[in-house]
Amino acid sequence: MLTVDILKANDTLKALPDATLGIIAELSKNDENSVLAQKVGSLHGQYDKDIFEVSAIKKNDGEKTYDYMKRAMGTLKDANKDTDKLKTEVSTLKTQKTELEKQLAEHSGDATLKQKLADTETALNVAKQSLIDKDTEFKTKETEYTKNLQTFKFDSLFNQATTGLKFKNTVPESVKPIILQAVKNDILGKGVMSFEKNDAGQESLIFRDNTGQILINKNNKLNPYTLQDYVNESSALKDVLEQKIVHTGGGGGNPPANPNHGSTTLDLSGAKTQVEADVMIEKHLMENGITMDDPSFADKEQEIRTENKVSELPVR
Repeated sequence: MLTVDILKANDTLKALPDATLGIIAELSKNDENSVLAQKVGSLHGQYDKDIFEVSAIKKNDGEKTYDYMKRAMGTLKDANKDTDKLKTEVSTLKTQKTELEKQLAEHSGDATLKQKLADTETALNVAKQSLIDKDTEFKTKETEYTKNLQTFKFDSLFNQATTGLKFKNTVPESVKPIILQAVKNDILGKGVMSFEKNDAGQESLIFRDNTGQILINKNNKLNPYTLQDYVNESSALKDVLEQKIVHTGGGGGNPPANPNHGSTTLDLSGAKTQVEADVMIEKHLMENGITMDDPSFADKEQEIRTENKVSELPVR
């Protein structure tokens, strides 16, 4: 997205009035939002198709995908009532069978009782098989619904975590989706993911290893790994995002001798508090070879804080 500052940096455009540059920047923002909306709409359209294939329940006009998913889940739960009815029928037929067997023991020669018992046994066997079939069908659909819902939630969060990424100009538009898919596949292979609620009822994405232990990020004060952490660390993004040189402190303004001693453009959109933002900044600087004992560490940290308006976030 073009900003007024970016436009002013262009020799051809810098002479234009600020009002004109503001209009151009706004048009750029609207265009980017339109492209993003198209991508999200396409993604949700695929989910709508998957939900219909599994549930055979049509989406209502104007209904949001997430609401559509919840309604389909509710319909699935209602369908389970058929299973309850069959369970009641099986229980009733078992009672009738037991009673008929008792009566037949007392009147062994009664042909009518024998036929009634045989009919009851047949009905009981049919009801039992129907119950097995219905229960299997319900569990299969429930598993598919749960899987689709989890995929929908993950993709929505992944989309949020990657929308702020700035690719180099040399990266073709056709390649960007391939790179992002590689990032997504890599994250999905990190561990077993699940959406879990805390005591306050807030749901979050949790990654666990095969033993059930929560995966911990050693570079983030031993906090659980987040989706944003994995995106930030992705090797697939390492060489394709925009780079900027971080100047050394002391007023000299000379770039460091090590060309890799720079700073990848940092996206702090995932930080909800200043504490979270500071952790991301510290990790980012150290990944770029700028340790806390570096005299310029504090200046660089403050520079990133100022650029991203971290002070406007709540402290905790």
